[in-house]
Amino acid sequence: MKFEELKQGVTELGLTTRQFPARTVIFDKSGVVVMSVWTDFSRVVESDYPNWNKLPNKVQRRLIKLSSDYVNEV
Repeated sequence: MKFEELKQGVTELGLTTRQFPARTVIFDKSGVVVMSVWTDFSRVVESDYPNWNKLPNKVQRRLIKLSSDYVNEV
């Protein structure tokens, strides 16, 4: 999955994303980080941000799927 595909999926959930050199960050509607996807050698997905738990379970599951597909192809 390419960044544009991840961005489209995140946008469909009502969230935003921004790509940085070593990671991609997903923000909630208020602009607070809810997930980081490290695209360097570690390929770690972090969702231990306070606002992560405020997201509906359906959105959390979709973000996990999207980020997993993204990090496995980067």
